[in-house]
Amino acid sequence: MRPEQSGTSYDSLLQDRANAAVLGFLNGTAPPLDSPADRESFALVQKAYGACMDEVAVRREGMEPVLVLLRQVAALFPVSSAAYASPNTTAMGPADAPALRETLLYLVRSGFSSLLSISPGRDDKHPVRLPLAPEC
Repeated sequence: MRPEQSGTSYDSLLQDRANAAVLGFLNGTAPPLDSPADRESFALVQKAYGACMDEVAVRREGMEPVLVLLRQVAALFPVSSAAYASPNTTAMGPADAPALRETLLYLVRSGFSSLLSISPGRDDKHPVRLPLAPEC
């Protein structure tokens, strides 16, 4: 178990192993498979990963890409600071559901899974159902 974890499960162990394998491929020099198509795909993924890890370029861009996202989220789901004046205030209600849905869909469709991820969950009462659950 990693020091920052408060608990562990079989799922989290598998996810940690998968993450380690992917990072090994991305940081390595050889593609995981040996066909020409695999090498080409691997080169593209490695190039994209390298661009994300280019700290000079990230500093040059600054906060503007994040601000564009935040402005769009604020436009889709406007909230006044008065709504959160008290820590005991529940600012959201049923009327907020459509705007919240559109905002969450925008984040997912925009590829901002680091801010929000929606994935199938488990429903113990109805094992046939796969409800979608946000993972913030």
